[in-house]
Amino acid sequence: MLFYSCKKNTISLPPEIETIYTPSEHDFGIYADAGKTNRFYITVKDDQALESIQTELSTKDGFHSHVEHGGNMIGAFKAPNIGTWNAEKSMQLSGTDSVVIFKFNAPNDIAGSWNLNIALRDEDGNMTYASETVMIQNDSLPSIIPVASVPVAQSYGIVELTSGNTFTFEGNVADMNYLHQVTATLYHEGSIEWYQEWNFDHQWIFELSEILLPPFDHAGDYTLVITATDKNNWHNWVQSDIHVLP
Repeated sequence: MLFYSCKKNTISLPPEIETIYTPSEHDFGIYADAGKTNRFYITVKDDQALESIQTELSTKDGFHSHVEHGGNMIGAFKAPNIGTWNAEKSMQLSGTDSVVIFKFNAPNDIAGSWNLNIALRDEDGNMTYASETVMIQNDSLPSIIPVASVPVAQSYGIVELTSGNTFTFEGNVADMNYLHQVTATLYHEGSIEWYQEWNFDHQWIFELSEILLPPFDHAGDYTLVITATDKNNWHNWVQSDIHVLP
């Protein structure tokens, strides 16, 4: 009599990426600091055995809004992603759980929003992917922080008002190395509609309420750009898209 043993087939589950965080002074989201060594902590696990993990940082073009990541910038303003930073690292893993620490040296001339992509593989070949946004803080740049606006931005990020009204806002520009200049430029259909500048000798803070935009007399699309430059010639800017109804 023959006896056959049958091994029960088991289904291997994909590995899990449980948490992604950066231990920093920031209270919200995943942050890194320009010009410093940053650590990214990633908690992973698998039902069988982990094999490898790969992380990639890639430059995100365009603008970002701090309000989406727990910052102070109101939705009426967007800030540019400044500079480029592309980096990739990988690590072999073992066991069923791990806390992976990746160290990255961030350039000192970047700021804004970056892509963080993660690929996790287990020994059975199962893959799990995750994507997060990393906010790059650069303390060398002047800080432009709007905190309120009238009117507020629509859900799609555009300020809408009717002809004859104006756009007002509060907040400040600050730089511990002292400000050199703040400018406000209003564009209408590609041409400068209005411009104003403020120059400083020994001042580290400027109130945005000093920017007094004229009434919008013509319907159409406008762009307001606020630029700040400090004594070390570092500069930063924000912009707001404004739609004026007849």
